Amino acid sequence: MKRVILGVAMVMTAASAGFAQIPRKISYQGVITDASGPIADGSHTLTFRIYESATGGTAVYEETQTVTTAGGLFDVVIGSVDSLDLTFKKPYFLGISVDGGAEMTPRIPLTTAPYAFSAISAGTAFTVEDGAITADKLAPDAAVTSLNELTGEVTLSGGDNITVSTSGNTVTIATAPGTGSGDITAVRAG
Repeated sequence: MKRVILGVAMVMTAASAGFAQIPRKISYQGVITDASGPIADGSHTLTFRIYESATGGTAVYEETQTVTTAGGLFDVVIGSVDSLDLTFKKPYFLGISVDGGAEMTPRIPLTTAPYAFSAISAGTAFTVEDGAITADKLAPDAAVTSLNELTGEVTLSGGDNITVSTSGNTVTIATAPGTGSGDITAVRAG
């Protein structure tokens, strides 16, 4: 029976819509042994499967790679053969089989890379630290960042006989029907 006895390094680089250039891959290193110690040095076929549960269930991802071992040691980049398009908003478990054999047990829980804690989840929604996203980091036209030099939350309000209405991305400021004229009395920031 072969087994991976040591998962030395596991790093996940997650991408989001704003960081589409970041590769979605997991670096993984381990040592494969059998009853007599490390498996023979040479070429071996490893199949990696990712599951949503520690036991049972169907794999939500699968990839096979041929690796060269030395003293049983191997290292791979999971996601380098088949695109790794999981959300990583829930726990996942890694199953590995060697040279077409049965999948080893137990499955290995995937854990976060230390710097990923800066985008730690709040329940099921991921968030970033307050103030971490600035206007210069937003995609063009992603948000209105100022209005006539006002920044932050801006409220438009009409005074007597003035209406403020929106339709899509258009804000219309007009006199109320049948009133003739009026003045804008306030534009409040904050």
